[in-house]
Amino acid sequence: MRDPVDVDAIQTEEQASEERLWWITRSALHQAPELILHVRSLAISGRTERGEVLPAWSAPMKLQAMQDADEMFGAVHTWAVYYADLWGEAPPLERWRPYRREGDQVVLGFGAGVTAERARTLLSDYSIWLGVRLDRIRRDEQFGHTFAADATTLFDGLNARYPRAPRPERQQRPRPCPVCGEVEVTAVWRGADQLLVRCGLCGWQPDPKPLARLMQWVLA
Repeated sequence: MRDPVDVDAIQTEEQASEERLWWITRSALHQAPELILHVRSLAISGRTERGEVLPAWSAPMKLQAMQDADEMFGAVHTWAVYYADLWGEAPPLERWRPYRREGDQVVLGFGAGVTAERARTLLSDYSIWLGVRLDRIRRDEQFGHTFAADATTLFDGLNARYPRAPRPERQQRPRPCPVCGEVEVTAVWRGADQLLVRCGLCGWQPDPKPLARLMQWVLA
């Protein structure tokens, strides 16, 4: 005889969607520096970060990649500065002179002379700063969801336009559900580093926070 189902432990679809949004946002911030390394490498030399030559990359395509990388960095920089001002904290230290819009302090990109490796390091400063404060950002009722949507949209867009080498397919089999007891818990991969674990019968999902930390450790 199975234990009775704990109704309170079952997430609503809205709650599950909310957890997925912030899990994916954290993953996007974690993966963004490597994506920028990839895109900036293509923009500068037409080669991947591994040195692979892509002869079809013309000057206009390189320019577009440069602009796309700049757009992501400008957005991440803007959000970090916004929340630093909001909370009265110091933003990450600027270790170079970024390209700013004339007449104000809005950062538009990396600027000339920034290597792909340097771009990765610079973006890491801001993505890590935001990542460790993500729970506080989530509690920002005014702009928290706007931030999450902005971060995931930019990351997904670049990831789609400049795909990296795919990871090998992962095998998995159903597991027993801790709530309903049925062997219906499966894992569905949504992209290279986004995993959805859910019971197909009762809808149970594990707490995404420790799961996200585990995935970051496994996939790093």
